[in-house]
Amino acid sequence: MLIEEPDKPLSFPVRTEMFALLEQEFQTIGDFYRDLRAKLKPEWFTGNPSRQVSSFVDPVYALADAQRAIDTIVVQGEGTDTSPIGTSSGVLAHYYRFKEIAQQLTLNPDPSSPNGFSFGPPGVPFDPLGVLPIVQDPASSLYPPGSQVRVESDRFNQIYSNLLRALQAAFNGAPDQLAAAIGLMTDLKKQAITLVNMPLGNGNNGAPCFEWVAT
Repeated sequence: MLIEEPDKPLSFPVRTEMFALLEQEFQTIGDFYRDLRAKLKPEWFTGNPSRQVSSFVDPVYALADAQRAIDTIVVQGEGTDTSPIGTSSGVLAHYYRFKEIAQQLTLNPDPSSPNGFSFGPPGVPFDPLGVLPIVQDPASSLYPPGSQVRVESDRFNQIYSNLLRALQAAFNGAPDQLAAAIGLMTDLKKQAITLVNMPLGNGNNGAPCFEWVAT
């Protein structure tokens, strides 16, 4: 700065409100959702009820419905203050499912434990051979035109784009399209598994590019 300083340096104001936004940090995803929940306003919920997605999820018609949906998201991710269970069917919350992987043990019901659960068998072993050497920052240009990996990559991109189109339709007035979107999610997973198991010949395997296909 000293070397390059002009004879008359320009002066610029400091936007302090931008620092205030940057300093608003959340300790957990749950903190973020609770802040979002608190900012919802009842007058926002004025849309056509027939456009609401249902069946796979509960429809949102009013503020209370939206708040209940956010509460469900938080519990599915974090559990509660007294239980690691994240759903009414007894499935562990995401955090505790990840913790089973970290502990390499299963979280089981245990009446003798203060919180009603404890880690124990069966084990959840980590097999490093199951970690595939997928290419970093994949793009279609990495895969030679006409090669099998390019064909599978193009197929993945097509399914991905169709999935986005189905979701756009489902949440923009055609809620029956959600079933089609969920089916495409399953197809996308299968196609991704196919792609990451394809060696590229340079020590890496293929990986999904998540590229938009217009038609």
